[in-house]
Amino acid sequence: MAALNFKVDRYFAWAPGIETQEDWQCYFTDPANFVIADDHKANVAFIPAMKRRRLSVLARAAFYAADKCLEPGEQPSTIFSSMYGESQRTYDILSDIVAREDLSPMAFSLSVHNAISGQFSILQGLKSPTIAVAPGKESYLGSFADAIGQLHEGTEQVLLVFYEEAVPEFYQQYISTSPYPVALAVKISLNDHDDMALTLSYDGNSMHEPETDMPLMNMIRFFSGLTSDCSLGPWKLSN
Repeated sequence: MAALNFKVDRYFAWAPGIETQEDWQCYFTDPANFVIADDHKANVAFIPAMKRRRLSVLARAAFYAADKCLEPGEQPSTIFSSMYGESQRTYDILSDIVAREDLSPMAFSLSVHNAISGQFSILQGLKSPTIAVAPGKESYLGSFADAIGQLHEGTEQVLLVFYEEAVPEFYQQYISTSPYPVALAVKISLNDHDDMALTLSYDGNSMHEPETDMPLMNMIRFFSGLTSDCSLGPWKLSN
């Protein structure tokens, strides 16, 4: 079995009306009876009002979770990871093309997969490296692999940001994802023999079963301490 160790310096997860550890515990204990505030947006008051106007609901969620994991003056490397990203913006652009409408250059620039990571770096004044990852359906393994690789190359901290939302109705017959925006930010560093260190391990002889729930929710459940492990494809996060 191969294994990689790292420690979590801070994490934060957000969904409409769900922010605290207690909120998430209530949600996962009885999600059917937990009311999601559909019209609730993440509070990104730390971003100037004129610039906030350009942010989608998904971008606000990602920014809010990421900001909660940053200390003043910190400059960690960042990895932004989303399966479908700004799918609503992309769908709107495709709809305009079909209708032979003029396309908005700003709408296009905000629809590309690295738009959220780029905006966050600019608005927060980050000068450290940032990348955007589009994982497959199985997991967010690539983000952790890249982050741990950066740590072993000398980067002190890496901030991982995961975010998803409902895809446009046209795609929902093909794609199963969160019905509302959700974001998770996790700031990690190398394990210095801390008792709270986590392990990312692989067992080539194990039989991997596909996740039945949304992978991002599984990770939030794990980082909230409600499960002892979390599958990332054939790899597994454990404490």
